[in-house]
Amino acid sequence: MSIKVGGAFRRSAGVVSAIGKQLKLVNLKAVQRITVSFDPFHESAVSTREFVHHLSAPKISQTNPTCVLKTEVFCDRRAPSVVFQLIPSVQAEAKLKKIELSSENLTTLELLKLCNKHVSALAPKEIATNVVKTKCTPPGTIMSHKKLKGGHMAIIENWYHQIPAFTDVFTEESFYMFAVCFVLATIAVVLVLSRFITLKPVD
Repeated sequence: MSIKVGGAFRRSAGVVSAIGKQLKLVNLKAVQRITVSFDPFHESAVSTREFVHHLSAPKISQTNPTCVLKTEVFCDRRAPSVVFQLIPSVQAEAKLKKIELSSENLTTLELLKLCNKHVSALAPKEIATNVVKTKCTPPGTIMSHKKLKGGHMAIIENWYHQIPAFTDVFTEESFYMFAVCFVLATIAVVLVLSRFITLKPVD
């Protein structure tokens, strides 16, 4: 007696949304070099390769443009791993040189959570104190203020993080339903307007 195969071979909307939220938290400012090692024929290499794909995205790379991402491909069936080499200032503060994640039997979501917990949390703070002197300030009076590093770019980045991602708004099924409804509504509006609007040739 055979058992019928059911279900879907794709990620659920909840997992996709959770991955999107974790990606917004990834910060590589504390990392100097990332080395990803895997055997493409290993049964646990899929999640590691997806993790590398996410780390190479432009949005995440911009958190630290000087960070080097290197992949090492082997053919000896070794378990995949991810090594984060920290920058010297973070090494002295955290008292460790690198963070290694053994990605065997871990999903992409779990790798992102571990990365945010152990790596993103070590990122140096962006808030700095600047001292500004103005002409109207009496001698000996100094105005100090705190502002985000990067000025307007920090504000734009903050707004960008507040905008929901596509996967937070739509699932695959809901997007198809929205597209069909949008097309049908457009056709209905065109048919209604065609009864009231008449195009006349120019004499």
